[in-house]
Amino acid sequence: MKYPVRVVLLTSYIFCCASVLSQTATTQTPRPKPTLAQAKVELAVWNDTAEKDVGLTEANFKEAGLRKLTQAEYRVLLSWIEDQYASRIKNATDLVNTFSCGRPFNVLDSYDKVKLFLEFSDKSPSELVSGIRERFRNKKDVEIVFDEKDADVVARILAFYSETESGHRTGFTVSVVTLQHCREQLKALNVDSEFEKFNGDYLQTSPGSTEAIEQVVSTLDANDIEEARKTNAWMKKAAEATKQH
Repeated sequence: MKYPVRVVLLTSYIFCCASVLSQTATTQTPRPKPTLAQAKVELAVWNDTAEKDVGLTEANFKEAGLRKLTQAEYRVLLSWIEDQYASRIKNATDLVNTFSCGRPFNVLDSYDKVKLFLEFSDKSPSELVSGIRERFRNKKDVEIVFDEKDADVVARILAFYSETESGHRTGFTVSVVTLQHCREQLKALNVDSEFEKFNGDYLQTSPGSTEAIEQVVSTLDANDIEEARKTNAWMKKAAEATKQH
């Protein structure tokens, strides 16, 4: 059978192309696909700052497996711990019941003198009232105030004449009670209250007004006022330190 010339040529052309493509496919090596370079991940490292800020020791860091975290994750964890710690401290502070006694602390106040509030009963003999007040006014480190909230020492004095059954006066009897004005605060309940703290009491008898005055003044001076002097010396140092800052 004879084929037309065109058919023979087309067949030869197809055969040649197939041979060339086959040889190219077998000899060409595949090119590697490009890959993206992976960024280096920095892992968490313990330092002493963590222990100072949140109490996380190096042993805690290792035991909890925190070295597996990235540095960014570790910073987030430390920040969360700090927030929780601060919140618990605030809640604990709000639950604390605080109180203070004596005059309120003021950095601008002077603590060179003890502030004394004197209160006498209505029927106290006038010679005792005036004599006791005068003796305290003459003390250089004592100042008489007229509001017990401003006082370091509060003295309530009940004085009367000592008499026999027949009405004969034999001297004076004096009862002294010392107190401090105090303030109480409970932040959680927004409660503020005031009360008086009992410090001591004295009962004295004397044959005359001079002896009675001396006993009251010397007893208060050696006990409650002397304690207030010590407290004021510390308060003065605290006020001066606060001013410097």
